[in-house]
Amino acid sequence: MRQVEALEFNVAQVLELIADLELLLGQHDSLSERDDILPFFAARLDRVLSLGLLNPELAVPTCAAVELSLFGDFICDAVVGDSASQTFTFIEFEDAGPTSLFARAPGRGRRRPWGARFEKGFSQIVDWAWRLDDEGSSNAIETMLGCRNPAISYMLVIGRDTHLNDRDRDRLRWRAAHVGVKGARVNCMTFDRMLALLRARALFATRRP
Repeated sequence: MRQVEALEFNVAQVLELIADLELLLGQHDSLSERDDILPFFAARLDRVLSLGLLNPELAVPTCAAVELSLFGDFICDAVVGDSASQTFTFIEFEDAGPTSLFARAPGRGRRRPWGARFEKGFSQIVDWAWRLDDEGSSNAIETMLGCRNPAISYMLVIGRDTHLNDRDRDRLRWRAAHVGVKGARVNCMTFDRMLALLRARALFATRRP
């Protein structure tokens, strides 16, 4: 069974990931999950480790994986964890197009429905949570993550800020704050928001004594 890989974290990795993300987002208004996003992270496993900083419960990321198989049933785009505290983030990347987060409004003045790609990504996270819960505290979980009872949170990264209006942003923030899976938070954000948070975490890390 494929498992997370032990890696050594340093701030330089965060800065490199930020620079690469700035270039990627600056070159493309929209991003394809299969053609742009997954290859981007698959080629940067050591820098994927930096995404662990986006989980406030995760002190120092020490292991990561991309396209991790969940017991042969599902594929998780990225996993980042702290093996010492047994804290992990399971990440789903979706595409970043004009209707990734919200579909087109059905009429003037009507709210935009949640996009099909958003619902697909969120449903995948629900299935991951179900499958992990179904497996229980098994040897398979310990083999995959290095611990038997991990504390897991989930992240869905999708869409671009430029494709959202103020009401869309409010709805996304509310859903990220209030809608989870079996008590676990599902942190939903755009790629631009992910980049902004990484910049803030890097600034904090470089200023620490």
